[in-house]
Amino acid sequence: MYQHQQQRRDWTPRQPFRGPSSGFIDFAKATTDEIRQHLQNRGLDTAGSDGVLRSRLKRNVDQTKYGSGTPSGIEYLVVIDFEACCSDDDLDGCRPKAGSYEQEIIEFPAILVDVKKKEIVDVFHTHVQPTNEANRKLTAFCSKLTGITQEVIDRSPQFPAVLRDFEAWLAKHGLLGRKNWSTAADGRFDHTNFLYQACKINGLPYPEYAINYVKLPRAFKNIYRFCFTDPTAFPPNLEEMLQHFGMQFEGREHCGLDDATNMARCALKMLADGAELRPSDRVHPEEVDEERPYCCKVRGLLPEEWLELQKSIRDPSYRPKEVGRGDGRPWDEVQSLIETNRLESNGSEGVLRGRVALHETWCVTTRKSDRTSNRSFGCPRQFSTSGKSIQISQFDQCCSTPQGFASTELSGTTGETSSESSFADMFQAFETWTANNGCKKWVPQGGSHLNWCLVVNSKHALSFYLYSACATYDIAYPQWALFYIKLDTAFKKFYPACCIQVALPKLPEMVSAFGLEPAVNVCGDLAQVCLQMVKDKAPLQLTDQIYLEKAEGSTKPYSRITMQLQEREWLRIRQEILDEKKRSAH
Repeated sequence: MYQHQQQRRDWTPRQPFRGPSSGFIDFAKATTDEIRQHLQNRGLDTAGSDGVLRSRLKRNVDQTKYGSGTPSGIEYLVVIDFEACCSDDDLDGCRPKAGSYEQEIIEFPAILVDVKKKEIVDVFHTHVQPTNEANRKLTAFCSKLTGITQEVIDRSPQFPAVLRDFEAWLAKHGLLGRKNWSTAADGRFDHTNFLYQACKINGLPYPEYAINYVKLPRAFKNIYRFCFTDPTAFPPNLEEMLQHFGMQFEGREHCGLDDATNMARCALKMLADGAELRPSDRVHPEEVDEERPYCCKVRGLLPEEWLELQKSIRDPSYRPKEVGRGDGRPWDEVQSLIETNRLESNGSEGVLRGRVALHETWCVTTRKSDRTSNRSFGCPRQFSTSGKSIQISQFDQCCSTPQGFASTELSGTTGETSSESSFADMFQAFETWTANNGCKKWVPQGGSHLNWCLVVNSKHALSFYLYSACATYDIAYPQWALFYIKLDTAFKKFYPACCIQVALPKLPEMVSAFGLEPAVNVCGDLAQVCLQMVKDKAPLQLTDQIYLEKAEGSTKPYSRITMQLQEREWLRIRQEILDEKKRSAH
């Protein structure tokens, strides 16, 4: 055992890590009552689940310390929740499987929310008669599910007339033709299935104002991260969001108007907590979803796409530039760009599209004078366009890249040594190995690194395996393992066409997507995938953070909570790295 690493057997960290922006409040150790007391002292809402309360307080602390940032420009939200004709012939669990057969809208509700005043301004609601004769007669299952009777449908207008009335309603509130508002929904199918099919059946163009929309469950997960111990968990549904806010569903479930009203209530809660609700997803009506033939594709907005959209919101005359993501073009054009730019042609279609996008972003934003500067495996230290800096990774090395390998076998896990290396020996050997390979020490203030970071396939590698091993051997949990890159999260960001579904890709899927041969072990696969992304000039950056003071649950005392880093938290960490590098240089 090494004297500088010895600690008490109960393994309390020598200097508890408080997170980059938690101020003087220890969010991990504070009880729910203490968090509620802090909220009350600040005049904030004290209703909601433990996760909501912690997230609410942390957001308030951040905004008090760092400010609320630049406003998004979104002044109104139009919350929609369409109901469509359905049958019980094709079920996914207990609900109709959307997109597997033709569905037409039968109820069209919209709730107008004023973002600044944080109140509901107006309501638009009507029922819709399906255009196709075969869909006009509701099934008994549909009537029971939605509460809509056949008599109501028979006397309702058809979709073209309803859409004209809806746009007249928007014009009455001064929204039609403007970009200072966005639609909002609890899922993708309202836009990609119901609205898409209604426009297609009636020969109408998909409305431009519904291309970008706010996905409320995704916004909830980003805002209230303390509600989720697993960063890969699916966002909550409407009922779960209401429960987290300590509210009950008002009205009848699967009534479009009541569903939209309850979603608007959740949106108002988020706005009251100081959250910024902005478009998160973009509909691609020109592309059909292969798995759901009656749906079009939808993808999450990239940060660069949002910045372009935000410029057009502030300046109506500004025409957003097409961000080079490569996955919205004809396949022939992508292949031509691969050949013209002499890019590597190995990999799946999704990888090649992402490769084109990364190459275009590199060419557009990199100054000629920077192209010979020191790079992290091909990644530039900093991109620049028109004198405006775009924040990119500052790391020179990633621990899984094969500049050298540190590998050993471990047989004793209870503190007993054997002929094989013990964990304590491995731990010291690893730190020596990283130092010998040029990995500099961490920044004490924030727990980040000067020029390197860990890359892992699963959060359990650090939050459980490394944490429990350190606890068993009375070794202080290393600060170089507080932040890390979760490779599947980074892969999905840079190769979105490979990840149409919400789930993150598995390591074998990433290896296969790049057209690589499987390595002899997981670390080898991580290394070759990481290297391939670096060759594609993907600016890797920290994605997750471990909170040492909070267990994942009462049944998992040796597993710590992990959370995804928000962009502003990464930018603060990155600034710490830059400042420390300047001090070290002097």
